[in-house]
Amino acid sequence: MPGFVYAFVGRAAGGSLPPVVCASHAANAALARGFDDRALEVLRKHARDGAGFYATPLAGDGGLACYTLIASPPPAPPARAALGEGLAPSTTSTSTTTSTDLPPRAVFGVVAALAPPTRGRGASSSSSDGDATDPQATRAFRWLETTRAEFERRHGDAPSAVAARPRGLGLEHLAAFGVAIKAMSSELETPRATRVGEANDDDDDDEKLREANEKLRDVRAVMVDNISRVIDRGEKLENVLDKSDALQATAHTFKRASNRLRRRMWWGNVKMWCAVVGVAALALIVIFFAACRGVACVT
Repeated sequence: MPGFVYAFVGRAAGGSLPPVVCASHAANAALARGFDDRALEVLRKHARDGAGFYATPLAGDGGLACYTLIASPPPAPPARAALGEGLAPSTTSTSTTTSTDLPPRAVFGVVAALAPPTRGRGASSSSSDGDATDPQATRAFRWLETTRAEFERRHGDAPSAVAARPRGLGLEHLAAFGVAIKAMSSELETPRATRVGEANDDDDDDEKLREANEKLRDVRAVMVDNISRVIDRGEKLENVLDKSDALQATAHTFKRASNRLRRRMWWGNVKMWCAVVGVAALALIVIFFAACRGVACVT
């Protein structure tokens, strides 16, 4: 399957348990958080869906679809609608039950680029359950069955494992399954040489365009992160400038105060020396007149 993007294991809402993503893996780690949010949206759409396979085109992400497998107790043969030229969204389910009537269900999902329409090829390969309209969807559903089997080999019955405790508590141990999803995701990637041998020139152009769109999405994510860092750096620089201005004003005030104190001390010293000189002169005059017995020395 060309264009593998993201895969997850989660729980659809049921009873008093909310939807939660238990384990996931994204081909681009920088986009993992955004796809976790998209996975929660898919899980909410499956609130009233029973066990089976579903294909949901992702709104706002042209060329991407989310293929899901819902496992619900008690185990029942999966019954999925045929996938024709257009993928049937999961919201068209005819189930009349409500999310509170359904038990918590395990949901295995994979997000991948939609395959271009086949032109000038032979008959498409069919899956084990009889769908021959979309080989890529067939391959995705087979991979989801394999993922479910591996999950249940490690953690037991899938619906019981994801319904451990309310509000997602007690499910932390399931996050480690993301490593297994990463290891198995390589099975979905089709070698480029095989795709070129099977596709015509139009399919090659569609593949290149899809790859270019994926790169543009990655570049956009990096640019948004860089812009947010620049904004944060600008705010920090403004704080530094404000502190510098405040420090400069404080220094100017301190300088003026120190000048006033220095002048005050200088005048104090001048007054003290004037007093000393005056006292000394007075003492000399008194001694002079005492030695001369009045004004005799002068006359």
